[in-house]
Amino acid sequence: MAIADDLTLSQGSLQDYVECPYRFRLRYLDRLEWPAVEAEPAGRNERLRRDGAEFHRMVHQYLLGVPAERLRALAEHRSDVVDDGHGLAGWWRSFCEHRPADLPGERYPEVTLAAEVAGRRLAAKYDLVVVQEGGVAVILDWKTAGRRPREETVEGRLQTRVYPYLLALAGGALNGGAPFAPERIEMRYWYAAFPNEPTVIPYGRDRFEADGAYLTGLLQEISDRPADGFERTDDPGRCRLCTYRSLCGTAEVTAQGDLDEDAAADFLLSIDDGDEAMGFDFAGVGEVSF
Repeated sequence: MAIADDLTLSQGSLQDYVECPYRFRLRYLDRLEWPAVEAEPAGRNERLRRDGAEFHRMVHQYLLGVPAERLRALAEHRSDVVDDGHGLAGWWRSFCEHRPADLPGERYPEVTLAAEVAGRRLAAKYDLVVVQEGGVAVILDWKTAGRRPREETVEGRLQTRVYPYLLALAGGALNGGAPFAPERIEMRYWYAAFPNEPTVIPYGRDRFEADGAYLTGLLQEISDRPADGFERTDDPGRCRLCTYRSLCGTAEVTAQGDLDEDAAADFLLSIDDGDEAMGFDFAGVGEVSF
């Protein structure tokens, strides 16, 4: 087995694996730094990633009680990157005008849950979970990409499968010790550039069982792979903005031509995936066995 027993996996690492097992190996097994030169548009997207992480931190501070006006001044001071008319200051104005986090219920910002799945530790850090009357849970996730992805693209992301699944599996501590019924969970993506067009995905028992079977199989597959079994993707579109491309001999090939639409959408969504954007370390997170 190539993967260490104590490696905690997340939706971001699983997304890397399904897109390119070799990228997963370089990032999580070999623990290599990103070696690619930050050439446009990759460098620009890395700056957007950093601004996205800063936006997540600002929302967290707001939910902890820091006044919105104080954060607005910080955003305007820091906003030196603009993407189609949007940057940190624009995202913050959008958030303050539309108040997507102001839902009734008990709010749990930046909460982390973990459980054992297929003998492997799986964890998720949520931007915000709001627990409402009757054991209803709304998962909110902030996205700062300048393009609103298609709903089917969002549905296919590992985040959409891992977050509600782990909440149903390990979220009892947020609900007075009682597990959340899958049919009372909702996943809601809010886009700072498209504040009136969130993607809302209801959960349910069928999805919970399907996600459990899929994630169990996926984690078992990763655990069973030998060290030389993490092959490169055969989709060159996914290599275009990969920061490991110089290690694969694809740097020249991917430097030209248009980016595949699905790969572009996946990359834009990954810019502000919660746990990776915040640079979160799952090492100290407790777990609930399953």
